[in-house]
Amino acid sequence: MTLSAYITLDRDGFHAALSDGRALRAPEIRALAAMLVSAGVHVDHALCADWRDVDAAPGAGHAIALKAEMRRLRSSEASTMSGYDKDFYVWAQQQADLLRARRFDEIDRFNLIEEVESMARQVARELEDRMADIVRLRLLLHALPGHDWAPFWQLNLRQQCRMNALILEDAPSLKGYLATMLPAAIETGRLRAVEELAYAFPNRRFEDEFASMPLLEITDLIG
Repeated sequence: MTLSAYITLDRDGFHAALSDGRALRAPEIRALAAMLVSAGVHVDHALCADWRDVDAAPGAGHAIALKAEMRRLRSSEASTMSGYDKDFYVWAQQQADLLRARRFDEIDRFNLIEEVESMARQVARELEDRMADIVRLRLLLHALPGHDWAPFWQLNLRQQCRMNALILEDAPSLKGYLATMLPAAIETGRLRAVEELAYAFPNRRFEDEFASMPLLEITDLIG
């Protein structure tokens, strides 16, 4: 349940009525902001009374100062207490526990958003990198089909294709990006194959050999 606060002002100072029945009092607005943050009230749920509805209403300046101070305190708290830069494993476990408990106001949302976005990018990068490695293996087999390592390349190729299929099972929306990934994956895979073969066969021009190879399709890179 979201905790909210309704703030009024009289000659004794500022008053906050919390949605869980608690009441907070403070002589000045910054002190009340600290009390609200400590109580677990999110800045978006701290509502000042409107002067058009009640006489005991804080001014517009008070409302601005209250929210600014609450944001400052929350930001400071997050940077010093989240543990994000100190121990990522502990931080991640803490965020999972807070989510399970639905204590959303305590979540380190800035770093959590960054990590979720980073995970999405990582999955896409893994898929493209595996596509590039499949290109490399197909080019190796095209150039040296009878090489002693050919059975290993074939096995590795099947494994990489299977892993790509599993990635797409978990993230089917990435299928819409395969055509965009393909040119970069082909170029990266080609460069990897040329560099790998150049050491063993310095006199062969694999760039020319690969240029005559039929173009790879997306289906060649997915199991």
